[in-house]
Amino acid sequence: MKVCIIAGDNADYIFSLVQALAHLGLHIDLLGGNDYEHSDYPSHVTFYNVRGSTDNHVTSWVKISRLTQYYVRCIKYLRKSSADIIHIQFFRFLLLELLIFVYLPKWFGKSVIYTAHNVQHKGGTNAFKYILYKILYQNVHHIICHTTDLKNKIIQRYHLAPEKISVVQRGLNSLSRQTSISPYEARERLGVDPSAHVLLLFGRIRPYKGYEIALEALDYLPSHLSPVQVLIAGQALRKVNSSYLQTVKQLVEQRKLQDRVTFYNYRIPEGDIELFFKSADVTIFPYLDGDFQSGVLFLTYRFGVPVIASNVGSFPVAVQPGRHGYLFETGNAKDLAAKISQFYRELYPQPHLCQSIRDYAEKHFSWNQTSAATLEVYERVLKPTRREYRN
Repeated sequence: MKVCIIAGDNADYIFSLVQALAHLGLHIDLLGGNDYEHSDYPSHVTFYNVRGSTDNHVTSWVKISRLTQYYVRCIKYLRKSSADIIHIQFFRFLLLELLIFVYLPKWFGKSVIYTAHNVQHKGGTNAFKYILYKILYQNVHHIICHTTDLKNKIIQRYHLAPEKISVVQRGLNSLSRQTSISPYEARERLGVDPSAHVLLLFGRIRPYKGYEIALEALDYLPSHLSPVQVLIAGQALRKVNSSYLQTVKQLVEQRKLQDRVTFYNYRIPEGDIELFFKSADVTIFPYLDGDFQSGVLFLTYRFGVPVIASNVGSFPVAVQPGRHGYLFETGNAKDLAAKISQFYRELYPQPHLCQSIRDYAEKHFSWNQTSAATLEVYERVLKPTRREYRN
């Protein structure tokens, strides 16, 4: 069996998946950009750099030229490829890529699988986008999603047959390194008060993440928790996210929280990720929307950091209250503050808490399980007797 994986911008997930699948003996062609250039791919993996640079700080003409070359290279590959399955991980321009990555491979007799990391791509919803995703879900041979909650939402919104969708749990982030650096040293390098209670908001900055709820919660924290330091670390790509970041910064100024909130609003280098999680007591997920599974949650677990998350989407399944952290009522800043207080009262500091979280995550979210389940989907799709479920 040979599989072509069309990568998106989630390099840590794709790289880990590709490695795990290759260890099962699959031959994999990986199509990606410069961020996928690694020297340690297994021998069964052939990497094609069809995208090149992913730098967004270029002119519109450069972006158009780069995108055109990307599509031309992909079409050339698909025409000649001997892959049995095209596994799509991400879409940038869905209307165009439906033709290139779904209809064209099917025309060449290949099976097409799509991993729905979200119900539909983050960034809002409208009737036109709904129609495009309806076409997508109807025309791929099979869909993979990461949680039962996501599967049920896709079925309900797009009226698909349940057997067309498989739930394959994602694995832990395996790229971010862990060293022997201590929490004290990590805080020192980031310039964080070593005596502070540190709350981390990590990942790409987007409106659905509800950072304003975390800022409001600071007003309700008891005085004995002072000082509290909030670290907001991540990049705001696209205009709507940059606008949201400015709104959050304005809230910090209005509430006079400049001494309690620190922004690191840039793409965090891979080598620096550890510093933020080693500095944090707990990672906060005040998300307002649960149409996805958070990759940051698995990064948090990899570093053994406790979690306080809103009770939306897959968080109620992935977070065990009292063991890994707590859940709070979505959008309720007072409840978030109460859970932060409960965390410091009941879980922190708890001997071996971090190791317990890492052990739990490695047991329940291993890439061995993920790759085996993915391979099972591939084999089922390639069965000669397969049906193409279309509703």
